[in-house]
Amino acid sequence: MSRYFVVPYLIQVKDRRKEAGAIRPIDNVNGAGLSLREAVERVVVAMLQRSQGYNSLSDPDTKFTVTEAFSSDNHEALMVTIEPGKRGHRSRLAKADGTTVDRHTGDTEHIPLRALMYFPRDSYAAFLFIERLGRMGTVTFMRNALIPSLTWGLRYVTVKIPPITTLQALQAASIRNVVFRAPRRRDRSGKLIEYGPSVELRTSYRGGRRVKGLLTEDGRKIDRSKVFGLLQEGTEEAGVSSPLDTSDWEASLNVELPSGRPATFDMNSDGPGLVYPLLTEVDTTVGGSRYPEPEDFLSVCQTILDDIRGQLGVGDDHNLPTASSFNHWDGTGVEPWKVTYYDDPEPDRIT
Repeated sequence: MSRYFVVPYLIQVKDRRKEAGAIRPIDNVNGAGLSLREAVERVVVAMLQRSQGYNSLSDPDTKFTVTEAFSSDNHEALMVTIEPGKRGHRSRLAKADGTTVDRHTGDTEHIPLRALMYFPRDSYAAFLFIERLGRMGTVTFMRNALIPSLTWGLRYVTVKIPPITTLQALQAASIRNVVFRAPRRRDRSGKLIEYGPSVELRTSYRGGRRVKGLLTEDGRKIDRSKVFGLLQEGTEEAGVSSPLDTSDWEASLNVELPSGRPATFDMNSDGPGLVYPLLTEVDTTVGGSRYPEPEDFLSVCQTILDDIRGQLGVGDDHNLPTASSFNHWDGTGVEPWKVTYYDDPEPDRIT
């Protein structure tokens, strides 16, 4: 059974005209009093109005649809539901009532996933929490939609959405295990989405081995080559002499934080980033579970904030709104910016 996770990111706006790219406060990202929250709302309302969705830039058989949005009473958080969908293969869905539904190659299966954007007061960064089902997520779509539109709309800025990796977590965490994954092959003819075996290798450790030994020389991030050095070390100890080409591989570094809480660092094209399991109550059926409720999702997002409190501008008074404080939001009265994810013309700019 695939599991749900929450992956945290920062949203930062830097001024290209200033030396070293000074980071703009999110309460005034254009120098004229416009907040990052208001700018993001202009992009989100445009996405809500696009009923046909967005085709993936990398996979023509994948589409993303933004179906709904919710805003907190204090206007510090905006939560959107994004439904990635995939087509291209036939299948049969067996429903709980015993009936079946045939899925054809032109049909698209959509899976709802949440993205929460939190705009703390007096801060130089907003936070983006992405819900993920297994390996399926929406951060690439959100980057491709938000970054170009915000860059054009705000002028003279660079927008970054990097994964969160805290120095405290890196320095003090101990390694539990590392899971290495080989990429599955893709069918260039388009008849099959992916084919071939799914290969994973796992190396496990019993305490004492710190993540600190896998950091770069400046001690501020995980060195990918050192992580994959663990695979080489493990295969040699197991008597496997042939070197593996791991240039396209991904890895999940599962650690234990000083608090005793487990956490995961994903090593992929984004670089290392924290990944938190989104736990749900499991029912009595084999492999049964329920879809995570908003309370479940927000609880994990709050846990992430608690873990990074005192870092990245997160103060003692920064807490997420409760689920009951969110109300449906349709962007009434908000002027939409064209999303350059699908439009070539630049969006209307603020003058």
